[in-house]
Amino acid sequence: MTKKKTVTDPFDQLLISFLTNPEQQFDYQHRACLSLRFSPELWQAGLLPACSLIYSLNARIADKLQNAQSISRNTLGLTAVFDQPPQALDEALKIHSMLRHSHGSLPFALGLTWGVGIALPDGDWMGIPRFQAERLASLGGHHELLASDDFLSQSPPPPGVGSFRAHRNQIQGLGFEYWVLRDYRMGDN
Repeated sequence: MTKKKTVTDPFDQLLISFLTNPEQQFDYQHRACLSLRFSPELWQAGLLPACSLIYSLNARIADKLQNAQSISRNTLGLTAVFDQPPQALDEALKIHSMLRHSHGSLPFALGLTWGVGIALPDGDWMGIPRFQAERLASLGGHHELLASDDFLSQSPPPPGVGSFRAHRNQIQGLGFEYWVLRDYRMGDN
């Protein structure tokens, strides 16, 4: 006798729901995505120290995120979804500053995007912008804050934060244009 497997993953549930009921209407929403990724270099210190550090930082950051609609944590960082780009940019700048001041040598990068996706039944949100934010965060160098063209068209950086278009060679293969943000208010060069 075989036991029937229960589907608990929200994305699997969404896919099954669509396949069993193609006429179903989905809740499409514009959202801003912020993705934080710690460098895999952290794992060189060992599994337990890396997991412990990332877990504690993820918890600390998630507790401080204001206005996030959903937060997903993973072994390399976290992704948060916001209603509006200015909220995501403000939180990204706060995270960037906090990590630079409290863990200056810790390698991390942040990605910001904006676009349309689907609200999942569990309150999470899935869409291309989420994957793009995660790609930007994984592409970023140490302490870099990267934002898609679509994101910056909705939320230009505040005074004291510069934006520089990524070099064409860096954009090839990514499929979308992005910018590097530098927060000169904290002495970023």
